[in-house]
Amino acid sequence: MATVLVDAKYFGDYLRMARNSMNITRFECAKLLGVSHSELIKIENGKVLMPDKIIQKVMTNGMAMILCKRRK
Repeated sequence: MATVLVDAKYFGDYLRMARNSMNITRFECAKLLGVSHSELIKIENGKVLMPDKIIQKVMTNGMAMILCKRRK
């Protein structure tokens, strides 16, 4: 797997914008991504990065993978 280089602030903004556009709450998004609510807040604020594996999925598939999980 290739290394993913992403700016924490950029990724946080992207994740928040995508989550909001699909009307997914932070609690729901955190659960679907496998992180805590407080960790998701830090991610969206650019304080920490998510693991490369999750970043790659979100950046490659947008939030489609979250939406698919949500509908199950």
